Amino acid sequence: MVQMFRIITSRRRRVERTYTLGYDRHRDVINGLVYKSNKKCYKMLRMDRRRFSKLCCMLHEHGNLKDKRCILVDEHLAITFHILGHNIRNRIISVWFQRSGDTVSYVFRRTVRAIIRMRHLLLARPTPISSESTDFRWKYFSELGADDDASNEEPEVINTVGPTDAWTMFRNNLAMEMWDNYN
Repeated sequence: MVQMFRIITSRRRRVERTYTLGYDRHRDVINGLVYKSNKKCYKMLRMDRRRFSKLCCMLHEHGNLKDKRCILVDEHLAITFHILGHNIRNRIISVWFQRSGDTVSYVFRRTVRAIIRMRHLLLARPTPISSESTDFRWKYFSELGADDDASNEEPEVINTVGPTDAWTMFRNNLAMEMWDNYN
């Protein structure tokens, strides 16, 4: 009995204090920023919640962006879009999201690289409008730009106005008058 008492009293554990906010606090920041209201998500990230969630899934599946131990894909994307949407510096983002500056920089680079890897899915090649198009909107643009037709017509040359002696004289006289008025 005495030995048991000594064991219990000798193992006084010191309560260690942690200064991190923890996983739940980080999730509260993301939930308030993204998932609380569509209006706030659009205001802060320049994207609504549905598209944000869809892009998170695409980055996870196709962009090879994986969840890390302490930070998920949606937080990766929220940090990146907040930086790009508001031109905010690294230090401000690190305070807002309660992450270190190195983590913010690492997350930003990884997310941008993942988005660049998905460029073939996100950006579509435009299809050219044929000359036989009957859409009324394109008839005004038929004369503009380069013709891809194999026609032998010479393109119209736009002449530029070069400097003349009269203009040079006028400019010199104007400068002299301004100098005389100044003195």
